[in-house]
Amino acid sequence: MAGCRTRTATWRAPRAGARDRRTPHAVVRVRLIVANTGVRVPPGDVERLFEPFQRRRRVADDGHHGLGLSIVRAIAQAHAAQLMAEARPGGGLSVRVLFPA
Repeated sequence: MAGCRTRTATWRAPRAGARDRRTPHAVVRVRLIVANTGVRVPPGDVERLFEPFQRRRRVADDGHHGLGLSIVRAIAQAHAAQLMAEARPGGGLSVRVLFPA
């Protein structure tokens, strides 16, 4: 399909058996990192993109509605997770969600 971009998600898990040595129980925190490519995003626009129906560039009838990042923020808030996002130098965003133990 013309105009499609490939997006890759990489799963990185700690090595098997990794434990916090200070306690008898494993401390598990999940960190989710998603980075994509796309148009350059000015650093001042990153926060706005987490509002519903906000997009960096509008293209008529492309099937996107600007809800994805607002859903990510709602999920992070529901789980008391930290949400961080930054514009990537070559374009696109890097979004990190750190869920509590």
